[in-house]
Amino acid sequence: MSVWFLTLQRIWQTGLVIIMGLGLVFVLGLGLMLTLAGFSETSASLRSGLTSSSLTTDQTKIAMQARYEQAQAVDDITLMLDTVIKLRALQPDDKQLRAEQAQLYYRQGLNWQKTNRFEAARHSFNWALSVQPDFSEADEAIELIELYQAGIEQYRYAQWAEAVATFKLIYEIDPAYRSVNEILYSSYFNLGITQEIGGDLTEALKSYRRAIEIIPNAPEAIQNAEKIALKLNPPTSESSSEENVTKRVVVDISDQRTYVYENEDLVFEFVVSTGEPGRDTAIGEYEIQSKIPMAYASTWNLDMPFWLGIYWAGPLENGFHAVPTVRHTGETMWDGYLGQRVSYGCIILSMEDAEILYDWAELAVPVTVQL
Repeated sequence: MSVWFLTLQRIWQTGLVIIMGLGLVFVLGLGLMLTLAGFSETSASLRSGLTSSSLTTDQTKIAMQARYEQAQAVDDITLMLDTVIKLRALQPDDKQLRAEQAQLYYRQGLNWQKTNRFEAARHSFNWALSVQPDFSEADEAIELIELYQAGIEQYRYAQWAEAVATFKLIYEIDPAYRSVNEILYSSYFNLGITQEIGGDLTEALKSYRRAIEIIPNAPEAIQNAEKIALKLNPPTSESSSEENVTKRVVVDISDQRTYVYENEDLVFEFVVSTGEPGRDTAIGEYEIQSKIPMAYASTWNLDMPFWLGIYWAGPLENGFHAVPTVRHTGETMWDGYLGQRVSYGCIILSMEDAEILYDWAELAVPVTVQL
């Protein structure tokens, strides 16, 4: 071969290598460009998905809030509670939602309790505590349920001393809880009867007096207490001479006065107010038949201090008492109207005069009401 041919061959081989190298570079560059393009598309898709997810969560919250407001408008506790639970799943750290959930569980428990479904109520109160452990009202509600159920069981089996102890605890926590005042009164009264039958008159008297403290105008406890007090303190010769004093009371409607006599000597004269026209204090001869430190007239929602009952007018008893007050407002009735016929049939005195008459009078003292 000639030198020229060898030289031409080398040039061809070199050019071929160069062409192959350039092709390789082109392929690698094209692959890199496609890879980068695919990554950008994937990133865009991911960003789009995240934005869509965020929008969906916000829309859910708005829908749940609207649902809650609708349930709140009709006070549907079950639906409100279900909605708050779902909202908390989206916002587990929201303190306001947590407090609302606990409060709804508590309200649900109170509703169960009103219908005597104590186990369901207890579960609701426990759920309230699981959501908000420092929820003191729910904790107290569980304690009251447990005490009440134990007390009812003791009452059912005539375990009067135990029932008194249990219902006294409930009464001290919440006097308005599920008629606990009536049950506690009955427990004290039955305990007094048991003690009286057993001959323990001192303790029986204490039990009757505790019952009177719970329901001041309960005639059974008052009569039993007075009977036992007489047995424990029989009249002495000195007191017998005092009992020989003749006492009587005269109510004069014409001059709106009450006159108090001992052995025909006038010892007190009080300005009073008798029944208004149409509700007149009845004319007649009576005697003091009940004596209560603070009586309650449920018909008019009145507290009547220093009550001395003298006769029945249908289902209601009329008698002497101090100017009354409306129980839930404290408003005093007929204050400043003594000397005028303004009452519903009773004989009204000032607070000071009513206390004097109350301390002076015993049961069975004669009372005359005249024109």
